[in-house]
Amino acid sequence: MLVVFPSNRSLSERAHGMAESTLRRHLTALIDAGLIIRRDSANGKRYSRKAVNGRSVAFGFDLRPLLVMSEEIAAAAEATRERVLQLRIKREELVIRLRDTRKILEWEQTQGLDRSCPLDLCVQLQTRLRRKPSPTLLEEIESDLEMLEAGVRAARKQPTPVKLDGNDGQNGRHYQSSKTDLKESEEGYEDENLTLDQVLRAAPEVKNYASEDIHTWHDLVRLAWFVYPMLGITAEGWRYACDAMGDLHAAITVACMLERAGSIANPGAYLRKLSQKARMASFTPLPMTFALLRTNGEGACFGSRKSRFSIGSS
Repeated sequence: MLVVFPSNRSLSERAHGMAESTLRRHLTALIDAGLIIRRDSANGKRYSRKAVNGRSVAFGFDLRPLLVMSEEIAAAAEATRERVLQLRIKREELVIRLRDTRKILEWEQTQGLDRSCPLDLCVQLQTRLRRKPSPTLLEEIESDLEMLEAGVRAARKQPTPVKLDGNDGQNGRHYQSSKTDLKESEEGYEDENLTLDQVLRAAPEVKNYASEDIHTWHDLVRLAWFVYPMLGITAEGWRYACDAMGDLHAAITVACMLERAGSIANPGAYLRKLSQKARMASFTPLPMTFALLRTNGEGACFGSRKSRFSIGSS
């Protein structure tokens, strides 16, 4: 017979000082669940004594149901651990998706687009995502997030108004920045024959962070605004890079840095150093791109002179 007979005081001490009322509540729950059986003595005390025939008699809690149900309990415990793990994985996935969506919306807002409503919804979803959410709550948040992501994707597919130059003799170019860095970057690369395809072949890792295919320089610039925080680059460091080398050159540099992220100890400091060199006209991302092409086995074939580095082509 597997009967134990500790007093409530002993059980409380073994439970690190659990209050007796709480202890009684837990014992009642175990009995109601059929995990233990109460074997009371005539006076309700728990004790053990030897009978006349030499066999001992014990009054207390019979643990035989635990032994009989041990395999079932172990299976239930494993299933519970698996559910908890799946919930944690799902929560982490939603945290990352919400964070990425919010960064996209915040960047689009810096470009003068009205993203206040979807941003508010994103913040609300982040607030609802508690540390230990229920499966039902996770399903609700995921459903709302999918609608939010669909709206963001639809908004990004809409054509962005093109800002035309005042001179009718010039072709108007649309660019995400109001600075004149783009024109300078085009002139600087006019004879160096770098194409978007070459950048993507040199730094293919950046494509893993794109929600859609990268078809134009605009797509690469937008993606760089999304990627740079993941490298540990601050917003101040990114703005400094854009001011120093232009948004387009900064985007190519970040794409190349992402490809070599494992070998760059401090990406923020590294980008600032390159930006300082760019201010002194001693850095462009062209050698970095060609070096990655050679590393990827592309050789020295970098395109024809007809393929100019232009924001209007890829």
